[in-house]
Amino acid sequence: MTPEVIMGPYVWPVSQMMRTDMSEDQPGVPLTLDIAVLDMATCEPLPNAMHCNATGDYSSFEQLDEDLTFQALKAKLGLGDVTYGVTDLHTDNTTWLRGMYPTNQQGLMEMRTVLPGFYAGRAVRVHAQVFTNWTLLPNGTMRSGDLVSTGQLYFDEALVAAVMAVAPYARHTQIRRTGNDVDKFIGGSMEGGYSPFVAVGPAGAGAGGDITKGMVGYITLGVDTTHLSQPPNYIRSRG
Repeated sequence: MTPEVIMGPYVWPVSQMMRTDMSEDQPGVPLTLDIAVLDMATCEPLPNAMHCNATGDYSSFEQLDEDLTFQALKAKLGLGDVTYGVTDLHTDNTTWLRGMYPTNQQGLMEMRTVLPGFYAGRAVRVHAQVFTNWTLLPNGTMRSGDLVSTGQLYFDEALVAAVMAVAPYARHTQIRRTGNDVDKFIGGSMEGGYSPFVAVGPAGAGAGGDITKGMVGYITLGVDTTHLSQPPNYIRSRG
């Protein structure tokens, strides 16, 4: 089972569009992300499950300082308690690197994005949620649904280090990157023996084994469709 982990404060549902290509005009190493969703009650693929994610520096929150930890940002903004996923901190209407798409009959979905960068206090990762019984609005956003999984997906530290050494990532020198070994939430993503690490390889024979030319990543999410997701710190958080 994919563990429930913190949703985080940078959730803005209206920026999650139904699409398979989230990259828009964002620079970075291309990443094709293949995700399988497994119903843990039956051990069968889960079709028609809506998967959402957001990567790197956050669209819809561009005016917030990514070089500050969230604790420091809260202090700067004079915020007290924050309800993750509910408190509205959004600053703009950008949608890059956010998207959602339903799984097919084999429980698979695929998205095109870029490997995310980093901000203060957290390792490089992708946020992921799974919804069932969802309804789509005419504008391509989701009206409602049963949130059955909230997680975060990580990448091998050696791979991240290699990518962070090339443009445009290498230009981010204002702060030191937080590695997987010290990220304070990664342990929760490994509860029950689950591995939250995306298996990654170079994209196509033309890449010559060089992942900085583009990569393909794969991971499976195991979900309980009878359990509505209430990730840690969802109701009330001081973190």
